[in-house]
Amino acid sequence: MPDPYALPAFLSLALLLGAATAGAGKDATGFVEVPHARLWYEVRGEGAAIVLLHDGLLPSTAWGGPFEELTKSFRVIRYDRRGYGRTEAGKDPYSDVEDLQAVFDALKIGRAALVGCSNGSKLAVDYTLAHPDRVEALFLVGPVISGLPYSEHFQRRGMVNFRPMFQEKSVEKLIDAWVRDPYLVDAADTAAKERLRELLKANPGPMTGSAPERRTPDRPAIGRLGEIHVPTRIVVGASDVPDVHAHAGVLEAGIHGARREVWPGVGHFIQLEKPEQLTREIHVFLRPDEVAKADLTRVSQSIDPEKNRHLFDYDAKAPLDVQETGTERRGEVRVVDLSYASPLGGRVPAYLILPPGPPGAVRHPAVLFLHPGQGSRATFVDEAVELARDRGFVSLTISAPFLRPENRGQRGGNPWHPEVSRKEQVQNVVDVRRGFDLLAARPEVDPRRLAYVGHSLGATVGGTLAGVEKRPIAYVLMAGYSSLTSATANGHDQGAIAFQELLTPEQQKAYVDALAPLDAIHYLGQSRPAKLLFQFAKNDEFITPLDAATSLAAAPDPKDVKWYGTDHSFNEGARRDRGEWLGRVVGAGVNP
Repeated sequence: MPDPYALPAFLSLALLLGAATAGAGKDATGFVEVPHARLWYEVRGEGAAIVLLHDGLLPSTAWGGPFEELTKSFRVIRYDRRGYGRTEAGKDPYSDVEDLQAVFDALKIGRAALVGCSNGSKLAVDYTLAHPDRVEALFLVGPVISGLPYSEHFQRRGMVNFRPMFQEKSVEKLIDAWVRDPYLVDAADTAAKERLRELLKANPGPMTGSAPERRTPDRPAIGRLGEIHVPTRIVVGASDVPDVHAHAGVLEAGIHGARREVWPGVGHFIQLEKPEQLTREIHVFLRPDEVAKADLTRVSQSIDPEKNRHLFDYDAKAPLDVQETGTERRGEVRVVDLSYASPLGGRVPAYLILPPGPPGAVRHPAVLFLHPGQGSRATFVDEAVELARDRGFVSLTISAPFLRPENRGQRGGNPWHPEVSRKEQVQNVVDVRRGFDLLAARPEVDPRRLAYVGHSLGATVGGTLAGVEKRPIAYVLMAGYSSLTSATANGHDQGAIAFQELLTPEQQKAYVDALAPLDAIHYLGQSRPAKLLFQFAKNDEFITPLDAATSLAAAPDPKDVKWYGTDHSFNEGARRDRGEWLGRVVGAGVNP
C-alpha cells in the first residue's frame, strides 16, 4: 500500500479513487437510521468525499459558508449528531464513532477526509483510530482530544455560562452568556457574534435539554496518536480557550507529520469568523496542486519576468580576481579555499573542490552549490568531496551575501529593509552566475556540463536563476520557496510572524513590492532546456505542500520530483539520489 504521506498529489489521487467507491454522490437530505435514533444529513456535490463534523454547541448548519463552497469541488457530507439540529437526542446510550460509521455505510462513503471542529475533531480522531482504512486525511479546527482532562478554568467557564439557565431558567440569558464568551468568537468580530446568536436561538437544544449517555472509546486517543498515519492539519484561533491550545499541541506532537497553525484575530469558531480563509485552507490541504495552478495563473498576470530580467545583468568580462588562500587534501581530492570579486561589491568566499588527477589533464563536469539560510560555503563540502572522489565532479561552494562582513549592519535593525533585501537577492543570483564564469574558465571543467544544487535559500535563489542563467544543464532544487514574498507575508513560521506583527501595513507592502519581481515563480517556467530535480521533505517545517505544489506548477515538464520522509534538513537518501541524478544527467567520469 502506498505511503499516505508520499506526496500531496498522491493525496488528491487517493481522494479521487475514494470517491469512485463512494456511491453516486447525488445531492440529498434525509435520515440515517441508527439504534434508537435517526441522524439528519445533507449531501451535496461530487468528487472526493469530505465529512464535516460539528462542535459540541452548534449543529451542522454552523458549517454554512465552508459547506457551500466546498461542494463546488468535493462531495461534502454534514450531519447532526444526537441532540443537535434536526436529530433528536434519544434516551439510550450511544457511540458517536458507531453513529459516524453508520453514516459512512448508509451513504456509501468508501474513504473520506474528516473536517472537525472542537468535539467534532475529537470524534474525527477517535473514528480514525477505530477505522483507519476509511480516513484519507484530518483537518482539525480548534480541536480537543479524548483522554486529556480539561482544566478547572475550562470547567468553571462552562458553569458560569450555564448559570442563567440553572438559576433563572432563562434561555435568552444563557444564549447571551455564550455569545459574550471571550473565547468562542474574537471580541472584535461583531458579525460572527451575531451569527453565533442566530444559530443558538435556532438550536438551543444542546444547551437546555438532557442528553443520553455517550459511550466513550475503550481506549482514549491520548495514548494512541502515534497510530495515526494520515496527513493532518490543525488550525486554532489565537483567541481560543487555553485548553484548546493545549489539546492542539498534544495532537501536533503525537500525530506523525501533523502541522499546526494559530490564526490571529479569531476564536474557537473559525468557520463563523473566517469562512473564506478556512475554505481555502481546506482546499489547499486536500488539493494543493489545484490551488497552486490557480494561484500561478493569477500571479503570472501581475508581473512580467521579461521586464525584470535585466536586474540580474552584470559585466561578464570584468576580471574574476580569484584569490586562493590555501589548499586542503582529503585523500586524493583537493579543497581550495578561495574568493572572487562580486560584480555588486565585495568578495565571494568559496571552496573549489577538485577531483583526483593533474590539473587540466581532463575536463570534468562541474556543479555549483548554494547553502540554506542557516548554512555557509562549508555546508556542501563533504558532498562535493564525495562527488569528486566517486563521480569525477568539480564543485564550487559559495557563501551568500548576507554572511559577508561588508554586508552586515546595512539593514539598520530591520531584516526586511526593502532596498537592502532586494539588492541582496539580486546579488545572490549575480554571484552564482559569476561562479559559473569561474568554473567555465577552469582547465579542469567541461563548460558544457555544468549543474546547480541549492537547498532552501539556495533552492529559492535557484528557481530564479534557472530562468536567467542558461549555462547549467541541470538544476537540483531542495525545498525552496517559489514565492519568498508570499511565504513571508502569509506564512506561519517565526520569521513570517515577526514580519506580520512588527511591520506596519505600509512597510509590508513596500517589502513585497520590492521583492516580488525576483520571486522564482516568475522564472521557473523559463528554465528549459535545463533538466530539473525537485526534492521535498514530507515533514518540512517551512515548505508547505502548497509551496511545493506551486513550484511544480511553475516549472515546465518534464521534471523529476522526489519526496522524503524527513524534515527540512533532508537525509542521506536525498543526498544519494542527488549524486545519482547528477551523474546520470550531467555525466560522471571525464571527457578528453
